[in-house]
Amino acid sequence: MVESISKSSTGVLADLTSKAAMKVLHVDDDLNYLKIAEQCLKMQGRFQVDTARSVEEAMEMMEKETYDAIISDYQMPGKDGLEFLKELRENGNDVPFIVFTGKGKEEIAIKALNLGADRYIDKHGDPETVYCELAHAVSRAVDRRSAQIESLKREAKLSAILESSPEAITVIDLNGTIIDCNQATLDVHGYTSKSEVIGKHSFNLVSEKDHKRALEDMKRTLEQGSTKNMEYTATKKDGSEFPVELSGSVFRDPSGNPIGFVSITKDITERKQMEKQLTESEEKYRNLVENCQDAIAIVDFKGNVLFANKAAERLTGYTLKEGKGLNIRVVTPKRYWPKSVAMLLKARMGKPIPYFEYELKRKDGTTVPVETGGQAIFEDGKPVAIQS
Repeated sequence: MVESISKSSTGVLADLTSKAAMKVLHVDDDLNYLKIAEQCLKMQGRFQVDTARSVEEAMEMMEKETYDAIISDYQMPGKDGLEFLKELRENGNDVPFIVFTGKGKEEIAIKALNLGADRYIDKHGDPETVYCELAHAVSRAVDRRSAQIESLKREAKLSAILESSPEAITVIDLNGTIIDCNQATLDVHGYTSKSEVIGKHSFNLVSEKDHKRALEDMKRTLEQGSTKNMEYTATKKDGSEFPVELSGSVFRDPSGNPIGFVSITKDITERKQMEKQLTESEEKYRNLVENCQDAIAIVDFKGNVLFANKAAERLTGYTLKEGKGLNIRVVTPKRYWPKSVAMLLKARMGKPIPYFEYELKRKDGTTVPVETGGQAIFEDGKPVAIQS
């Protein structure tokens, strides 16, 4: 019978030989079937087979070994195959279980499947077809269980990340439906429980005015794999709106196919308020400088003018356009150059320039007495220019 398993079956099950070997326990009171099945499965190259003549013997073996799958006959002395299956499932053992028997009654097959069997296969029939089907059934059942275990591991890992992160993390499917989120997400958007959010479209958390752009960004994330620091107007449960910064990435199934998105959202209300205050402060400063009756200029440490106000224009006779980039030596008589250099060096060290008197040379060549002083302008704690 073994020889009747033709070489053609090797092609059908070629994929089985390229994967890691699986340890199988075959339980049957018929020694001939045990020997034939063991040889046929080993021919496929992916199976390591242990055999037992009874359920009791199989249970003893399972205490010492861990098996990837079990193949069991139905009718045996002592406990039968279905009693074996029932006992395993009741004890929480979900090892893939294939019922392989000559008792091909429909009610037995239905009962086996209802008890949690992965497949029910009739021993009778063309040997090549029967054992090819058996090998395929075992392989599929083990692979399916492995995929389920990996999925549970990923879910557990994701759950741990969600619950431990202080950032608002939301998980959505490819249609934009929220499938999970953490407490930080609920807090940011003003919800009290996940049931209020999960199952709803993620656009419920985004202002309607940003829906079109959010959809475009989802497509871009799917194409690129990730996107960062996208700003939106988000919504709370009560309908109020607030600014957020969002970074998103695609997550995939074990085969690498995209199945959804994970996004991290930051409430940037405080940052936006600070930016607004800074802008307003800069605008006030600009207006103050522009309208000041005293001439004000900002120069770099080489003495080149970076900025000057209208009063400086009136004082020097140079237009603002002409004055930008002009070196202060042009408006400083030579006898004052050493003092100007000393003042630049002083400012470069971050020290204030005390007021002193000198003469300023205007565009028309005339000179006018002036009093000047100044201080360094700092950026990131370092002096970068001089205001005088």
